[in-house]
Amino acid sequence: AVERGNLAVAEECLTRAATLAPHEHYIQRHLAVVRARRAAAISPTPPTKAPALSATTEVRARWNYIPQQPPDPHETDPS
Repeated sequence: AVERGNLAVAEECLTRAATLAPHEHYIQRHLAVVRARRAAAISPTPPTKAPALSATTEVRARWNYIPQQPPDPHETDPS
């Protein structure tokens, strides 16, 4: 149910499984994950700011920076 995105059914199933097997801690962990995902899906998240970029990072990103070796003076193009 989780893989199909049906978190309500998943929570219901895991709650029933937890009552049938209270000693299985992995069921409790999965139930907590499903409940957290449901809570996150219900409550809107505030927009986050992108981290500030340095001038070097900005230039590298803008020009798709790939470090290059300086040209070899012995390998010149005769044309």
